[in-house]
Amino acid sequence: MMTGMQIRIALGADEITAVLPDRELVIPLDPILHPRIEDPGPALRQGFGRLETELRREFGEERLTGGVRLQVALVPPLSETRLIELPPLRTTEVEAVLRRIAPRHFLGGGRDLIVGGKRFGKGVMADTAPVFTAAANRNLVEAVHRAVESRGWQLERIVPAQAAWIHALQEAAPLPSADRSGNGREVTRLVVAVVGEVVYLVRLVGSQPDLLRRTANGDLPEIVAATGPEPGRALVLAEGEMRARLVHALVEAGWVLISPEEHRTAGIEAARHTAEALPELVSPPLARARNRKVRRRTRMMLTTAALMLVAAAPVHLWGVNRALDEVRAERAALRQLFAPALEQRDTLDRMVERIESLQVVEQATTRWTACLVELSGLLPRDTHLVSLRGEGERVVLEAVGERAGETLSALRRASSFRDVRIEGLIQRELEGGETSREHFTLSLVLTDGGDR
Repeated sequence: MMTGMQIRIALGADEITAVLPDRELVIPLDPILHPRIEDPGPALRQGFGRLETELRREFGEERLTGGVRLQVALVPPLSETRLIELPPLRTTEVEAVLRRIAPRHFLGGGRDLIVGGKRFGKGVMADTAPVFTAAANRNLVEAVHRAVESRGWQLERIVPAQAAWIHALQEAAPLPSADRSGNGREVTRLVVAVVGEVVYLVRLVGSQPDLLRRTANGDLPEIVAATGPEPGRALVLAEGEMRARLVHALVEAGWVLISPEEHRTAGIEAARHTAEALPELVSPPLARARNRKVRRRTRMMLTTAALMLVAAAPVHLWGVNRALDEVRAERAALRQLFAPALEQRDTLDRMVERIESLQVVEQATTRWTACLVELSGLLPRDTHLVSLRGEGERVVLEAVGERAGETLSALRRASSFRDVRIEGLIQRELEGGETSREHFTLSLVLTDGGDR
């Protein structure tokens, strides 16, 4: 098997149409499949065997060693589609409801079905739009899964061909930019797909399908009438004379053909657009395989995350320790840089505390106390008081010292009293014919007044 090779096929009742990288391949089935076949395994194994043989012939034995990823579109009558009205529901709720009510909407409802549904469009209109619902025989879908796995291939998805045709129509004739909100009601688009003796019609108004019909390929008037009264653009998936007849009838009815010169078949277009088409038909084995893959991927991610965490832990610890050492070094450098400033700050704080304490003491003392403190600080060292009398604002004091003039000059610098002068005569004491001490009286006035 080819490494990483992806193959898209359309599985019909009588043939497999495969889209290879450079060409299309049609492989007949024997026996023919039908929706209610009891054992589709032999036909599927034979068809996939022929497909593998063609792949080996096309790409060589050496290249078929890795794996084939297969995407499958079930061509009618192997798949059926309906438009079913449902209230606004979440996607999971829509699928659950469809599984319950599918037997009422599809032929042979007693058989077990695989069902998928999708609402087209966007916004509020999408919530109320009919659900494009597809169904297929569960036995057939599971047989496809088993046949693919028996060859060592991987089944990626199964979709109804009608969904692939819708995607082909949207790609070939996209909505104008004004209608890309997905809810435009102006543009009508149509797919006419011929499968065997049946013509399948899928019509879109805006982005939402509003018509799913099938008619016999021989009744052209009925086909044209079924397309509706308002023609738009049409994509014809047919070949040969049938295509020419359909093209002629649609053009006469006013439809504008998409790629009128290009001959496209229903099987090839279904295979080409399998990867993007919705809804899917997910069988229980495929769902289990996807769950296993998700769990395996989750375990791998958790293991990888754990290994990365273990590997990153020492690096993180080393980084944290290195950052811590850098912070410690910066703190030590800052400590040395700011230590003198901190010491000066401490000295300043102590000085402020002492000044504040002095201010408190000063506020608590009387004016006499301030006067006495200043006197004790201003009197010369050799001068002492003999007496001190205070009357109102005036203070009279007797002092003894070596020089009365020095004392007078010193006291005149005071701030708590003023008008310092000598009262009376200065008495001098003589020793050996020289003045040794002077006895004098001073008067002064308190600047703020004072109590006796």
